[in-house]
Amino acid sequence: MCEIMEKINEETRLRINQLNAILIKSKRYDDLERTTYDTDYQEQLLIELVPEKA
Repeated sequence: MCEIMEKINEETRLRINQLNAILIKSKRYDDLERTTYDTDYQEQLLIELVPEKA
């Protein structure tokens, strides 16, 4: 069970890092800042910009 949670946490961390990189590259600094405190917005952008692996 612990290994599964670690894998999920690692995948989530990687997706968030990918999102941050996309926002920085696109110079969407306001969106980047907002994702630090608005988790709903962060999830919305993750869905739009960082597809989950199938």
